[in-house]
Amino acid sequence: MTAKFDQNKVNIIALDGCRADYFLEPVKDQNIDYIYKSLHHNKLWEKGDKATIDQETYFKINAWLKEKNIEKTVTPGGSAANTLTSVLRALKGTAKSAEVTFICTIGDRTNGEFIRGKLGEYDGVNIVPVLGADEQAKVITPVSYIFIDVEDGIAEKFIAKNSGYGNKELITAKHVKEIFAAKKFDIAYLYGLTKFDIEVVKAFKTEALKQKAKIFFPLPSELPNNEIREFALDIIDNHADLIFGNMDELCNLFSLDRKLEADRKKAVKMLEKKLQKRKCCAFITNSTNGSIAITPDGLATRPVWEKLLEIKDPTGAGDAFNAGVITALLLGGTTEEAQSLGALNANRTLQQLGAQLPGNVPVVLRKQILG
Repeated sequence: MTAKFDQNKVNIIALDGCRADYFLEPVKDQNIDYIYKSLHHNKLWEKGDKATIDQETYFKINAWLKEKNIEKTVTPGGSAANTLTSVLRALKGTAKSAEVTFICTIGDRTNGEFIRGKLGEYDGVNIVPVLGADEQAKVITPVSYIFIDVEDGIAEKFIAKNSGYGNKELITAKHVKEIFAAKKFDIAYLYGLTKFDIEVVKAFKTEALKQKAKIFFPLPSELPNNEIREFALDIIDNHADLIFGNMDELCNLFSLDRKLEADRKKAVKMLEKKLQKRKCCAFITNSTNGSIAITPDGLATRPVWEKLLEIKDPTGAGDAFNAGVITALLLGGTTEEAQSLGALNANRTLQQLGAQLPGNVPVVLRKQILG
């Protein structure tokens, strides 16, 4: 593997928003279809399987759920937070440690306090207060309502996001430069490609390169315009040290059809060809077909850890896989060990509500693969 780290402590900076995830469990005799249709019928959720809702609708949904006695499980969320907090926990008891700085916006009310409190349980988490008092007062903590429907062992999720996702306009390139100026980072986790203004993302890349930080690049799930697509391809061609993604994201990057087997194979070949020129690794998950690793030593495939008879929640399985890979890399593991720990992490995450592995679980899983 590439991008190994000899130092005992690694400083990581991540460009991604943290959020509160509300997982909604149907009450007896009311399945997910009932909840979804009821919200739609009551005009609380108008835009299909994924929607962004305003603050007024957010409060209405809360009231509706309370009226129907529908249980809510609340966990911290956000892809980078899911991945990197799991890494922090997995490193406990080893010679390695890490500190993670998140560039994000979190409000001061209930959900914001919840996220700060939960993330504060981790040693080494730093949420940078980049905004002034007037700007901070405008922040709405991002919240997702996630409805899980499991049938025949396959979990579907419907997501409604509140308007806190508009907070990205409050973060500027100046904020990013100030954060980098205050500290030296070893890893730049460039996730928020479509969550922030493109100038913010460009500043994050520029400052990371100035510090010679390793760039870890999860592929974006959406590429809304050519500028972002070209930026992503430039990161892959010239800067990334480690790339993550799933097969859908990889096909989307190259404008290929993920439903066609020939296009999926073509997408892997195209990425492999790009990375042959550089000492860079990529780990691509492929649903129930396991994962593919593209390294300077060639292509390696690994199966899923084990096929589950029941999946409770698919949220964050990819984030958990990425956490396993990063943990193995930091501890000097092989490609096979990285894929195995990633698969084991993902498998465990599929069996719980919420994306962040709890308590000592990351350590137990790490020991199972790496000792």
